[in-house]
Amino acid sequence: LCAVAVHQECYGVTKIPEGAWFCRRCQFFLNPKNTTEDRERLRKCAFCPWEGGAMVPTDIKGAWCHTCCASFVNELYFQSTSNMSPVVTRRMTAERKRLRCHFCKQGGGGVVQCQHENCFRGFHVICGRAHGCELRELLVGAKAQYLIFCPEHVPLENIKK
Repeated sequence: LCAVAVHQECYGVTKIPEGAWFCRRCQFFLNPKNTTEDRERLRKCAFCPWEGGAMVPTDIKGAWCHTCCASFVNELYFQSTSNMSPVVTRRMTAERKRLRCHFCKQGGGGVVQCQHENCFRGFHVICGRAHGCELRELLVGAKAQYLIFCPEHVPLENIKK
């Protein structure tokens, strides 16, 4: 159906199935118990304006979220890190919801800010990736830490000479 490519660990695929593999959105779409209205909600992430991609359900009925949005937005987290689902949203703050994306000019709750000191530029994770922001995942002990920098503040060691 959608042909999304995912990293097995990032999407919580604990076992590679024999035969065809379908992402969670496609599995939901193919389930005849789900209504057309339910399927329409699948198109868009609850925290950014982008459609499609690797998404998982949230703890909000009918809402879905990109795995990268859940990873980089501090207030979101995965209830189960083994299968990366559902995304828990209860820590989402009013302050976060008021932020607007520098690139698409929309809000939606999933706007993050550049982590360079004194830079307050905000953007959706996928908007940032599309506009040259750098996304980093660092392992600190057994825990992942997610960092994001706007194009103006991409760390110097990553600039090609």
